[in-house]
Amino acid sequence: MTTICKTAKGYWGKRNFFKTKILYRWWQEKHFCYNGNYLSNTRVQAYATNIAPTINYHGQISQFNRDCNPGVLPQCNESGRQGKFENVVPSVGPVGYSYPWVSIKNQAGGHFVIGSWE
Repeated sequence: MTTICKTAKGYWGKRNFFKTKILYRWWQEKHFCYNGNYLSNTRVQAYATNIAPTINYHGQISQFNRDCNPGVLPQCNESGRQGKFENVVPSVGPVGYSYPWVSIKNQAGGHFVIGSWE
């Protein structure tokens, strides 16, 4: 069988109270190869973009990786990455934190599902 490689990307985006400005986007990007029977060469990275001046980005704070059928050639894999962001009001200081997750579940047939939550 022919091996095919692809990249799946998903993000959680946060907007201000009025929904007029993006405060940040928390991304997970997953590169994987498949041939219809199993997965190979899976690489995952997480990063933040579109960070507003009132947001302090504290980096990735948690992660998970799990194969759907451990112990044999992987036919599907799920990965999740969690970031930490601090909302700062200039005249007040820190007023709250958010901890978004992005997960990607991919299968040996090339299909993938992206989930995101806070």
